[in-house]
Amino acid sequence: MTAPGPGLLRLAVAVAGSNAMLTAPLAPVLAARLDRPVESVLATATAFGAAALLSALGLAALPDRIGLARGMALGLAVLAVGYALLALAGSVPALLIAQGLAGLGTGIALPAAYALAVATAAPGQAARALGSALLGWTLALVTGIALAAPLAVATHPGLVYGAYAVVSAGLAAVALRRDVPRGPRPPGRRVLLARPGVPRGLLALTALMTAFYLCFTFIGAQVVEGLNAAPGRAGLLPLAYGLGFGLAFRLDPLIDRYGVARVGVPLLAGMALLYFGFAAFADSSLAAFVTLGAVWGVGQHVSLTLAMARLAARAPEARGTMAGLSVAVTYVAVFLGAALGAPLFAWGGFTALGLVAAGLLLVLTVEVRTHAETSI
Repeated sequence: MTAPGPGLLRLAVAVAGSNAMLTAPLAPVLAARLDRPVESVLATATAFGAAALLSALGLAALPDRIGLARGMALGLAVLAVGYALLALAGSVPALLIAQGLAGLGTGIALPAAYALAVATAAPGQAARALGSALLGWTLALVTGIALAAPLAVATHPGLVYGAYAVVSAGLAAVALRRDVPRGPRPPGRRVLLARPGVPRGLLALTALMTAFYLCFTFIGAQVVEGLNAAPGRAGLLPLAYGLGFGLAFRLDPLIDRYGVARVGVPLLAGMALLYFGFAAFADSSLAAFVTLGAVWGVGQHVSLTLAMARLAARAPEARGTMAGLSVAVTYVAVFLGAALGAPLFAWGGFTALGLVAAGLLLVLTVEVRTHAETSI
Protein backbone atom coordinates (compact mmCIF):
# COMPACT_ATOMS: atom_id res chain seq x y z
CA MET A 1 0.00 0.00 0.00
CA THR A 2 1.12 3.54 -0.70
CA ALA A 3 1.02 6.38 1.81
CA PRO A 4 -1.81 8.95 1.59
CA GLY A 5 -0.89 11.99 -0.47
CA PRO A 6 -1.27 15.62 0.66
CA GLY A 7 -4.35 16.11 -1.51
CA LEU A 8 -6.22 13.29 0.21
CA LEU A 9 -5.30 14.67 3.63
CA ARG A 10 -6.45 18.19 2.71
CA LEU A 11 -9.79 16.88 1.49
CA ALA A 12 -10.21 14.75 4.61
CA VAL A 13 -9.62 17.79 6.82
CA ALA A 14 -11.98 19.83 4.63
CA VAL A 15 -14.96 17.46 4.89
CA ALA A 16 -14.31 16.84 8.59
CA GLY A 17 -14.18 20.57 9.27
CA SER A 18 -17.05 21.58 7.03
CA ASN A 19 -19.91 20.64 9.34
CA ALA A 20 -18.81 23.23 11.88
CA MET A 21 -18.81 25.85 9.09
CA LEU A 22 -22.22 24.80 7.74
CA THR A 23 -24.30 24.88 10.93
CA ALA A 24 -24.63 28.64 11.33
CA PRO A 25 -25.42 29.59 7.69
CA LEU A 26 -27.80 26.64 7.20
CA ALA A 27 -29.62 27.03 10.52
CA PRO A 28 -32.22 29.56 9.28
CA VAL A 29 -33.04 27.39 6.24
CA LEU A 30 -33.34 24.23 8.33
CA ALA A 31 -35.43 26.01 10.96
CA ALA A 32 -37.86 27.26 8.31
CA ARG A 33 -38.24 23.80 6.78
CA LEU A 34 -38.74 22.15 10.18
CA ASP A 35 -40.94 25.01 11.43
CA ARG A 36 -38.79 25.35 14.53
CA PRO A 37 -36.93 28.31 16.09
CA VAL A 38 -33.45 28.97 14.73
CA GLU A 39 -32.05 28.70 18.27
CA SER A 40 -33.22 25.08 18.55
CA VAL A 41 -31.40 24.16 15.34
CA LEU A 42 -28.23 25.97 16.42
CA ALA A 43 -28.38 24.18 19.77
CA THR A 44 -27.92 20.83 18.01
CA ALA A 45 -24.36 21.90 17.21
CA THR A 46 -23.53 21.28 20.87
CA ALA A 47 -23.97 17.56 20.20
CA PHE A 48 -21.40 17.82 17.39
CA GLY A 49 -18.86 19.64 19.55
CA ALA A 50 -19.34 17.34 22.56
CA ALA A 51 -19.06 14.18 20.45
CA ALA A 52 -15.97 15.47 18.64
CA LEU A 53 -14.31 16.33 21.94
CA LEU A 54 -15.12 12.98 23.54
CA SER A 55 -14.06 10.91 20.55
CA ALA A 56 -10.83 12.88 20.11
CA LEU A 57 -10.02 12.13 23.76
CA GLY A 58 -11.39 8.61 24.09
CA LEU A 59 -10.54 7.22 20.65
CA ALA A 60 -7.36 9.18 19.88
CA ALA A 61 -5.17 6.08 20.24
CA LEU A 62 -7.31 4.01 17.85
CA PRO A 63 -5.61 5.17 14.61
CA ASP A 64 -2.19 4.44 16.16
CA ARG A 65 -3.33 0.90 16.89
CA ILE A 66 -5.17 -0.02 13.69
CA GLY A 67 -3.12 2.14 11.32
CA LEU A 68 -3.40 5.88 10.74
CA ALA A 69 -4.96 5.58 7.28
CA ARG A 70 -7.49 2.99 8.47
CA GLY A 71 -8.30 5.21 11.42
CA MET A 72 -8.92 8.14 9.10
CA ALA A 73 -11.09 5.93 6.86
CA LEU A 74 -13.14 4.82 9.86
CA GLY A 75 -13.67 8.41 10.97
CA LEU A 76 -14.68 9.49 7.47
CA ALA A 77 -17.12 6.58 7.18
CA VAL A 78 -18.83 7.53 10.46
CA LEU A 79 -18.86 11.15 9.31
CA ALA A 80 -20.51 10.09 6.03
CA VAL A 81 -23.30 8.41 8.01
CA GLY A 82 -23.70 11.58 10.07
CA TYR A 83 -23.93 13.76 6.95
CA ALA A 84 -26.46 11.35 5.40
CA LEU A 85 -28.64 11.53 8.51
CA LEU A 86 -28.36 15.33 8.48
CA ALA A 87 -29.61 15.26 4.89
CA LEU A 88 -32.62 13.14 5.87
CA ALA A 89 -33.38 14.68 9.29
CA GLY A 90 -37.01 15.75 9.63
CA SER A 91 -36.96 16.92 13.24
CA VAL A 92 -34.71 18.60 15.78
CA PRO A 93 -34.08 15.33 17.70
CA ALA A 94 -33.00 13.70 14.42
CA LEU A 95 -30.64 16.62 13.81
CA LEU A 96 -29.23 16.14 17.30
CA ILE A 97 -28.46 12.46 16.67
CA ALA A 98 -26.97 13.21 13.27
CA GLN A 99 -24.76 15.98 14.67
CA GLY A 100 -23.54 13.60 17.36
CA LEU A 101 -22.52 10.99 14.77
CA ALA A 102 -20.82 13.66 12.64
CA GLY A 103 -18.90 14.81 15.69
CA LEU A 104 -17.87 11.25 16.52
CA GLY A 105 -16.44 10.79 13.03
CA THR A 106 -14.73 14.18 13.06
CA GLY A 107 -13.01 13.42 16.37
CA ILE A 108 -11.43 10.33 14.79
CA ALA A 109 -10.75 11.60 11.26
CA LEU A 110 -9.08 14.93 12.07
CA PRO A 111 -6.39 13.61 14.43
CA ALA A 112 -5.65 10.73 12.04
CA ALA A 113 -5.25 13.16 9.12
CA TYR A 114 -2.93 15.44 11.11
CA ALA A 115 -0.89 12.46 12.29
CA LEU A 116 -0.62 11.11 8.74
CA ALA A 117 0.66 14.47 7.51
CA VAL A 118 3.56 14.35 9.98
CA ALA A 119 4.17 10.59 9.55
CA THR A 120 4.51 10.88 5.76
CA ALA A 121 6.56 14.10 5.79
CA ALA A 122 10.07 14.14 4.41
CA PRO A 123 12.79 14.52 7.07
CA GLY A 124 12.90 18.07 8.38
CA GLN A 125 9.58 19.04 6.74
CA ALA A 126 7.01 18.14 9.43
CA ALA A 127 5.66 21.69 9.78
CA ARG A 128 5.34 22.10 6.03
CA ALA A 129 3.41 18.82 5.72
CA LEU A 130 1.14 19.67 8.65
CA GLY A 131 0.49 23.14 7.24
CA SER A 132 -0.46 21.54 3.93
CA ALA A 133 -3.09 19.41 5.67
CA LEU A 134 -4.40 22.46 7.53
CA LEU A 135 -5.23 24.01 4.15
CA GLY A 136 -8.30 21.80 4.31
CA TRP A 137 -9.78 24.32 6.74
CA THR A 138 -9.58 26.99 4.05
CA LEU A 139 -11.49 24.69 1.71
CA ALA A 140 -14.06 24.05 4.45
CA LEU A 141 -14.50 27.75 5.17
CA VAL A 142 -14.67 28.97 1.59
CA THR A 143 -16.90 26.16 0.28
CA GLY A 144 -19.15 26.32 3.33
CA ILE A 145 -19.76 30.06 3.16
CA ALA A 146 -19.36 30.84 -0.54
CA LEU A 147 -20.88 27.71 -2.11
CA ALA A 148 -22.75 25.39 0.23
CA ALA A 149 -24.85 27.97 2.09
CA PRO A 150 -26.16 29.75 -1.06
CA LEU A 151 -26.85 26.36 -2.69
CA ALA A 152 -28.83 25.21 0.35
CA VAL A 153 -30.93 28.38 0.24
CA ALA A 154 -31.57 28.03 -3.50
CA THR A 155 -32.37 24.30 -3.40
CA HIS A 156 -32.54 22.19 -0.24
CA PRO A 157 -30.06 21.76 2.64
CA GLY A 158 -30.40 18.00 2.26
CA LEU A 159 -28.64 18.21 -1.11
CA VAL A 160 -25.66 19.92 0.49
CA TYR A 161 -25.38 17.44 3.35
CA GLY A 162 -25.92 14.59 0.89
CA ALA A 163 -23.04 15.82 -1.26
CA TYR A 164 -20.76 15.94 1.77
CA ALA A 165 -21.87 12.40 2.68
CA VAL A 166 -20.90 11.11 -0.77
CA VAL A 167 -17.52 12.87 -0.69
CA SER A 168 -16.79 11.60 2.84
CA ALA A 169 -17.64 8.02 1.85
CA GLY A 170 -15.49 8.28 -1.28
CA LEU A 171 -12.51 9.57 0.69
CA ALA A 172 -12.96 6.77 3.22
CA ALA A 173 -12.82 4.20 0.42
CA VAL A 174 -9.62 5.75 -0.95
CA ALA A 175 -8.03 5.94 2.51
CA LEU A 176 -8.62 2.21 3.06
CA ARG A 177 -6.23 1.56 0.17
CA ARG A 178 -3.48 3.69 1.74
CA ASP A 179 -1.38 3.17 4.84
CA VAL A 180 1.93 3.81 6.56
CA PRO A 181 4.00 1.30 8.57
CA ARG A 182 2.84 0.80 12.14
CA GLY A 183 5.30 0.87 15.02
CA PRO A 184 5.07 -0.79 18.43
CA ARG A 185 2.05 -0.29 20.66
CA PRO A 186 1.94 3.45 21.45
CA PRO A 187 1.95 4.79 25.02
CA GLY A 188 -1.32 5.87 26.59
CA ARG A 189 -2.55 9.38 27.28
CA ARG A 190 -1.31 9.41 30.88
CA VAL A 191 2.21 8.56 29.78
CA LEU A 192 2.15 11.27 27.14
CA LEU A 193 0.75 13.87 29.53
CA ALA A 194 3.61 13.15 31.93
CA ARG A 195 6.20 13.69 29.20
CA PRO A 196 8.22 16.94 29.47
CA GLY A 197 6.86 19.67 27.23
CA VAL A 198 3.50 18.04 26.50
CA PRO A 199 1.29 19.68 29.18
CA ARG A 200 2.87 23.05 28.45
CA GLY A 201 2.38 22.59 24.74
CA LEU A 202 -1.29 21.68 25.19
CA LEU A 203 -1.84 24.74 27.40
CA ALA A 204 -0.16 26.90 24.77
CA LEU A 205 -2.45 25.50 22.08
CA THR A 206 -5.47 26.08 24.32
CA ALA A 207 -4.46 29.72 24.85
CA LEU A 208 -3.90 30.26 21.12
CA MET A 209 -7.26 28.80 20.14
CA THR A 210 -9.19 30.43 22.99
CA ALA A 211 -7.92 33.83 21.84
CA PHE A 212 -9.02 32.94 18.32
CA TYR A 213 -12.54 31.82 19.25
CA LEU A 214 -13.01 34.75 21.62
CA CYS A 215 -12.95 37.00 18.57
CA PHE A 216 -14.08 34.75 15.71
CA THR A 217 -17.29 33.73 17.49
CA PHE A 218 -18.46 37.34 17.70
CA ILE A 219 -17.19 38.69 14.37
CA GLY A 220 -20.61 38.50 12.72
CA ALA A 221 -22.29 40.29 15.61
CA GLN A 222 -19.67 43.03 15.58
CA VAL A 223 -19.97 43.61 11.83
CA VAL A 224 -23.77 43.97 12.07
CA GLU A 225 -24.14 45.64 15.45
CA GLY A 226 -20.84 47.49 15.91
CA LEU A 227 -20.19 48.59 12.34
CA ASN A 228 -23.86 48.82 11.30
CA ALA A 229 -23.19 46.80 8.16
CA ALA A 230 -25.81 44.76 6.33
CA PRO A 231 -26.13 41.16 7.60
CA GLY A 232 -25.08 39.90 4.18
CA ARG A 233 -21.65 41.44 4.71
CA ALA A 234 -21.00 39.49 7.90
CA GLY A 235 -19.35 36.75 5.84
CA LEU A 236 -16.71 39.04 4.31
CA LEU A 237 -14.30 38.83 7.22
CA PRO A 238 -14.44 35.02 7.55
CA LEU A 239 -13.78 34.79 3.81
CA ALA A 240 -10.83 37.18 4.09
CA TYR A 241 -9.58 35.15 7.04
CA GLY A 242 -9.91 31.91 5.06
CA LEU A 243 -7.98 33.30 2.11
CA GLY A 244 -5.20 34.54 4.39
CA PHE A 245 -5.14 31.17 6.15
CA GLY A 246 -4.65 29.42 2.81
CA LEU A 247 -2.00 31.79 1.47
CA ALA A 248 0.09 31.35 4.65
CA PHE A 249 0.95 27.79 3.60
CA ARG A 250 4.12 29.10 1.94
CA LEU A 251 5.42 30.35 5.29
CA ASP A 252 5.25 27.01 7.14
CA PRO A 253 8.74 25.83 6.03
CA LEU A 254 10.19 28.66 8.12
CA ILE A 255 9.26 26.63 11.23
CA ASP A 256 11.21 23.61 9.94
CA ARG A 257 14.16 25.80 9.01
CA TYR A 258 14.51 28.04 12.05
CA GLY A 259 12.69 26.22 14.89
CA VAL A 260 9.86 26.97 17.28
CA ALA A 261 11.50 29.65 19.43
CA ARG A 262 13.05 31.72 16.62
CA VAL A 263 9.83 31.75 14.59
CA GLY A 264 7.35 31.64 17.45
CA VAL A 265 8.43 34.70 19.42
CA PRO A 266 8.09 37.32 16.65
CA LEU A 267 5.06 35.51 15.20
CA LEU A 268 3.09 35.41 18.44
CA ALA A 269 4.12 38.94 19.37
CA GLY A 270 2.79 40.02 15.99
CA MET A 271 -0.46 38.18 16.66
CA ALA A 272 -0.78 40.05 19.97
CA LEU A 273 -0.38 43.32 18.06
CA LEU A 274 -3.05 42.20 15.60
CA TYR A 275 -5.52 41.59 18.42
CA PHE A 276 -4.66 45.02 19.80
CA GLY A 277 -5.49 46.27 16.31
CA PHE A 278 -8.90 44.60 16.47
CA ALA A 279 -9.48 46.35 19.81
CA ALA A 280 -8.38 49.72 18.45
CA PHE A 281 -10.37 49.55 15.20
CA ALA A 282 -13.38 47.65 16.57
CA ASP A 283 -15.81 50.43 15.60
CA SER A 284 -13.92 52.03 12.71
CA SER A 285 -14.81 50.55 9.32
CA LEU A 286 -15.63 47.28 7.64
CA ALA A 287 -12.67 47.71 5.27
CA ALA A 288 -10.23 47.91 8.18
CA PHE A 289 -11.84 44.85 9.77
CA VAL A 290 -11.63 42.79 6.58
CA THR A 291 -7.99 43.78 6.05
CA LEU A 292 -7.14 42.74 9.60
CA GLY A 293 -9.05 39.50 8.98
CA ALA A 294 -6.80 38.55 6.05
CA VAL A 295 -3.66 39.21 8.11
CA TRP A 296 -5.25 37.28 10.98
CA GLY A 297 -5.67 34.25 8.73
CA VAL A 298 -1.98 34.31 7.79
CA GLY A 299 -0.83 34.59 11.39
CA GLN A 300 -3.28 32.01 12.75
CA HIS A 301 -2.28 29.42 10.16
CA VAL A 302 1.43 29.63 10.96
CA SER A 303 0.76 29.85 14.72
CA LEU A 304 -1.45 26.75 14.64
CA THR A 305 1.07 24.84 12.55
CA LEU A 306 3.81 25.79 15.00
CA ALA A 307 1.78 24.75 18.07
CA MET A 308 0.72 21.40 16.61
CA ALA A 309 4.12 20.55 15.12
CA ARG A 310 5.70 21.31 18.49
CA LEU A 311 3.40 18.75 20.14
CA ALA A 312 3.80 16.15 17.39
CA ALA A 313 7.57 16.24 17.85
CA ARG A 314 7.19 15.25 21.52
CA ALA A 315 5.54 11.91 20.64
CA PRO A 316 6.67 10.54 17.25
CA GLU A 317 5.60 7.02 18.28
CA ALA A 318 2.05 8.14 19.16
CA ARG A 319 1.17 10.79 16.60
CA GLY A 320 -2.51 9.87 16.46
CA THR A 321 -2.92 10.09 20.23
CA MET A 322 -1.10 13.41 20.39
CA ALA A 323 -3.12 14.81 17.50
CA GLY A 324 -6.28 13.65 19.28
CA LEU A 325 -5.27 15.58 22.40
CA SER A 326 -4.61 18.62 20.21
CA VAL A 327 -8.04 18.39 18.59
CA ALA A 328 -9.65 17.89 22.00
CA VAL A 329 -8.14 21.06 23.48
CA THR A 330 -9.23 22.92 20.35
CA TYR A 331 -12.84 21.99 21.06
CA VAL A 332 -12.34 23.02 24.70
CA ALA A 333 -11.20 26.39 23.33
CA VAL A 334 -14.39 26.64 21.27
CA PHE A 335 -16.37 26.33 24.49
CA LEU A 336 -14.13 28.73 26.41
CA GLY A 337 -14.27 31.31 23.63
CA ALA A 338 -18.06 31.33 23.61
CA ALA A 339 -18.48 31.07 27.40
CA LEU A 340 -15.97 33.81 28.24
CA GLY A 341 -16.68 35.92 25.18
CA ALA A 342 -20.41 36.39 25.71
CA PRO A 343 -20.15 38.38 28.97
CA LEU A 344 -17.06 40.23 27.73
CA PHE A 345 -18.82 41.24 24.51
CA ALA A 346 -21.89 42.37 26.45
CA TRP A 347 -19.71 44.40 28.83
CA GLY A 348 -17.05 45.97 26.64
CA GLY A 349 -17.90 45.07 23.08
CA PHE A 350 -15.35 43.76 20.59
CA THR A 351 -12.68 46.02 22.09
CA ALA A 352 -12.74 43.96 25.29
CA LEU A 353 -12.45 40.72 23.31
CA GLY A 354 -9.46 42.03 21.38
CA LEU A 355 -7.67 43.15 24.54
CA VAL A 356 -8.16 39.81 26.31
CA ALA A 357 -7.02 37.91 23.22
CA ALA A 358 -3.94 40.14 22.95
CA GLY A 359 -3.14 39.44 26.60
CA LEU A 360 -3.32 35.68 26.00
CA LEU A 361 -0.95 35.98 23.04
CA LEU A 362 1.53 38.05 25.06
CA VAL A 363 1.59 35.34 27.73
CA LEU A 364 2.06 32.74 25.01
CA THR A 365 4.93 34.76 23.51
CA VAL A 366 6.75 34.75 26.84
CA GLU A 367 6.11 31.01 27.26
CA VAL A 368 7.60 30.18 23.86
CA ARG A 369 10.55 32.50 24.51
CA THR A 370 11.41 30.85 27.81
CA HIS A 371 10.40 27.21 27.35
CA ALA A 372 9.97 26.17 23.72
CA GLU A 373 12.47 23.88 22.12
CA THR A 374 14.64 25.51 19.48
CA SER A 375 13.75 23.00 16.77
CA ILE A 376 11.02 20.54 15.88
